[in-house]
Amino acid sequence: MISAAILRLRSGFAEPLHRTAGSLMTSTLLTAGLGIGFWAIAARVYPPYILGRDSALISSMATIAALCQLNMGNVIVRFLPQVRHRVGRRVLDAYASAVALSLIGGVAFVIVAPLVSPEFDFLHRETWLAILYVSATAAWTIFVLEDAVLTALGRAAWLPLENGSFSALKIVILPVAYLLISGHGVFLAWVVPMFVTVPVMNWLIARRVVPQAAIAQRDAQGVLEIFGRRRLFTFLAQDFFGAAFGQIALTALPLLVVAFLGPRENAYFYIPFTLVSTFDLMFLAVTTSLTTEASRSPGRTRELTGTVVRRFLAVQVPISLLIVVAAPLVLLPFGHAYVTHGTTLLRLLAATSCFRSLLFLVSAMARLEGHGRRLLFVGAALAVGLVSLIALLAPSEGLDGVGLAWALAHGTLALALLPALVRALRRPQIATAIP
Repeated sequence: MISAAILRLRSGFAEPLHRTAGSLMTSTLLTAGLGIGFWAIAARVYPPYILGRDSALISSMATIAALCQLNMGNVIVRFLPQVRHRVGRRVLDAYASAVALSLIGGVAFVIVAPLVSPEFDFLHRETWLAILYVSATAAWTIFVLEDAVLTALGRAAWLPLENGSFSALKIVILPVAYLLISGHGVFLAWVVPMFVTVPVMNWLIARRVVPQAAIAQRDAQGVLEIFGRRRLFTFLAQDFFGAAFGQIALTALPLLVVAFLGPRENAYFYIPFTLVSTFDLMFLAVTTSLTTEASRSPGRTRELTGTVVRRFLAVQVPISLLIVVAAPLVLLPFGHAYVTHGTTLLRLLAATSCFRSLLFLVSAMARLEGHGRRLLFVGAALAVGLVSLIALLAPSEGLDGVGLAWALAHGTLALALLPALVRALRRPQIATAIP
């Protein structure tokens, strides 16, 4: 029986979809475990006001970086495996455009945020923090894009080491940052490791990954040959705006909580939100693997999609239900106050994970099939619905209202798109070219 299990395990990892998804999920689990440790220590050491303020800084940095990436992460995962020539140049072009915009976005936030909300006045008073924030926004942009490059070029197995090192360094730096700059120690501990891991990883990408990919992809189909220039650019524009709206709905949420409920409530929000968002990344990793491997082997798209659906039913749904039931125990390491304020919120967020996973799958299939309008609709509808519902429910219901808004926005959109998803899965062949 043991030998049979080993054989099944080996055969599973022989499948590129499983290998890539397994590496992405391992990276996510490692990051999640160390991330829980980071936030548990931060919650014990720092008062809620400081933790809430610094977590809002981290969220704003991620939001700006995501918007200024021009959706390059999805573009890289979807199209880089089909690039025949000048693979390294394409990677550098993606980095350069995203970093330039991220620097502009970071400077704009430092200038505008204190004018909009007095909670961010410290950015005008503390010049060193403003400079660090702008630099960290650019570094975060590369940090995210390099994961997409490794995934697209078949080196997802490196991600656990990269992201594990980053997460471990955050924990190591956290107590040092508290002793040096207690007022912004959480933010400092979060961003400093990027300036260590980003140069090292990109040196490896330039020296090893790109040269080998350039040889392996000489006979690739070619992006423009498959899609055509005009239709490709139209699709990329639709995908960008859809992803931008979706990213706003995700990473700007802590900023909305600060605006409506204040920094202290954001601390009680941010811990459950981080836990569930990290869990949601597990299935996002699977759909990312589907996008990459189906792009590399278009004839296997239906087979690979069916495998992803089975994984969703077997893993995602039961774990979501388990988190709903065990929510107080999940929050216990962060302290009694987080259990008191965050249990209902965590349950609402966890119950929504199944709807979010359906939307991940819808987006992955739309990206493979070239349905840019669907990607735009999903992102825009989610952003408008979520922001509107939070504005309606948060002032009266507090954090529970934020959780309810999250559930209603995702649930309504997922159920509306479910019939189209079922029809697509029943088709004999799933196309992978822009119509």
